[in-house]
Amino acid sequence: LYDAIVCSTRHEDIFDKVVSEMERERYAESLPPDGWSVEEWNLYMKGVTFFQWRLYRQWVEDGRVVPLERMIDIACGLLVKGTTLKW
Repeated sequence: LYDAIVCSTRHEDIFDKVVSEMERERYAESLPPDGWSVEEWNLYMKGVTFFQWRLYRQWVEDGRVVPLERMIDIACGLLVKGTTLKW
């Protein structure tokens, strides 16, 4: 069920509602770091949220060939260190 909602375009309306609710909760509990405007923080949070879902979708579409722990390592590396391959 989870994969069907997250990965299928047929259920995009349900997925959008799930993501919107998660974002509302996430945004409500977070404040921009010092020196960041609310709008900058919104961009950052939207990007992180989109990245997480898109990475998961790709992993499922690829048949979960990459072990879960390795996928998590890649995701964390991207979030923490960006696109450099020197983690």
